[in-house]
Amino acid sequence: MPRHDRDEPVPRQPQPPRAAAHRDRAVGHREGAAGAYARDAGGRDVAGRGRGEARGRGAIRRTVPADGSRLGRADHRAPRGHPRRRGRRGGGGAVRFDGRVAVVTGAAAGFGLAVSTRLTAEGAKVVMVDRAAEQLEKAAAGLAGALPVVADVSVESEVDGYVAKAVEAHGKIDLFFNNAGIEGRMAPMTELAVEDFDRVWAVNARGVFMGLRAVLKVMKQHKSGAIVNTASMAAIRGAATFSPYVAAKHAVAGLTRCAALEGAPFGIRVNAVAPGHIDTRMARDLTAQINPDDPDGVFERTSASVPLGRYGTAEEVANLAVWLLSEEASYVSGATHLIDGALNA
Repeated sequence: MPRHDRDEPVPRQPQPPRAAAHRDRAVGHREGAAGAYARDAGGRDVAGRGRGEARGRGAIRRTVPADGSRLGRADHRAPRGHPRRRGRRGGGGAVRFDGRVAVVTGAAAGFGLAVSTRLTAEGAKVVMVDRAAEQLEKAAAGLAGALPVVADVSVESEVDGYVAKAVEAHGKIDLFFNNAGIEGRMAPMTELAVEDFDRVWAVNARGVFMGLRAVLKVMKQHKSGAIVNTASMAAIRGAATFSPYVAAKHAVAGLTRCAALEGAPFGIRVNAVAPGHIDTRMARDLTAQINPDDPDGVFERTSASVPLGRYGTAEEVANLAVWLLSEEASYVSGATHLIDGALNA
């Protein structure tokens, strides 16, 4: 291959055939797969592109020494202004969401409170939504700058209302944790009233849909955003005596895929988390429904059924949700992500 970085070829010492073969493979790997590196006299990369590719924003930049002795260290950082570099600060400060506006539903406890706490700690302005007014006020009081909004996610006007209040207060919505949900009544289908089904569906499916619809309208105006819906491992399996909840969580997984496709042209990502057995108030309520006389025994047996041998925590679910909301997950969209201690492996 002709050399372009100096006028005179540098003579090479004879090498054994085996060493030469290794050298040729290495050169082919560098120059063929990684790209042809044309350099000027100062050793600066002036091409930096593979076969048939034009150098553009986001391409890997390499600095190659003028003597051609070795390839320089690749600089894999995104270009200035790329979304992966926004919201970061040097010096080790944890400010992934500095200046971002987040809306979190079901924020008074459980996953919603854990995510609100993490987002606040990392620089976001959080609008906390819940229908439990007193509990919400206490939760918001512990988070700097949090805005509590009392709303029932099953009521269309109240969904539109919490979105409007977020925009009125902050002018935009960057992040949405669409989380509010209820467990509903556990019973065989033959013993459930239609009202039992409708109650769970109204919160866990219609509420998620209405939240997506309202927030997507705002995000599309700014052509960016990240959304995480709370599904469940019930979104990928069945559960006897739990049909309303299972049906609604399957709907959340489907809505997540649809919203991801609709949002993608506007730079909006949509994912879902699917928790397994997590130690929250809802989980404790379910153990009491299963066996009112021995809820602790149900809890212990359930823990033993998990390959990791325990219930998860709300903070562990928040770790996943916050990562999905961050720009570290900038190419992740349209998926429902299990967090279940390998229970469904």
